Order: sequence, then structure tokens, then C-alpha cells
Amino acid sequence: MKFERIKPGVLFRTPWHKEHLFYKVPDPQPWPELGPCSACGTIAVWNARAVETDRLVHFCRNEEVIPVKVEGGRGNG
Repeated sequence: MKFERIKPGVLFRTPWHKEHLFYKVPDPQPWPELGPCSACGTIAVWNARAVETDRLVHFCRNEEVIPVKVEGGRGNG
């Protein structure tokens, strides 16, 4: 699934770091000094957060991610 299709708050993994969890933030944060992402041009570069470290991270809109279902609760996505 493409990152742009993930809803804010939904947990997801990446195909290359399956042990790390992330979630899409509802209010992406720009970093004016950095400028837009060189790969996709997105200005709101901090659009997700790493669950383990609580750090803001960037995912390109067309980047592939894997939604994670939460055990015992409603599925995400």
C-alpha cells in the first residue's frame, strides 16, 4: 500500500525494516531549513513518527508501506 493511502494514526511497517513500527501523523511538520524532500518534493517532510523512538520521520507519498493490524482490536486501515 502507498503511504499516501494510510490514514493518520494507523500503524505500519516498511518492507525493508519490518521490525520497526511507524504511524502517520495527522499534522505533518515542515522543516523550512531543510526544504522539500529531494525524492518526492513534499514540503511537509515530517509526516510520520517512529513508535520505538518517538522521532518524526519522512515517508514519500508513493513509498510502499505495510499496514499493521492490532491484536484484539479493530484492524487498522
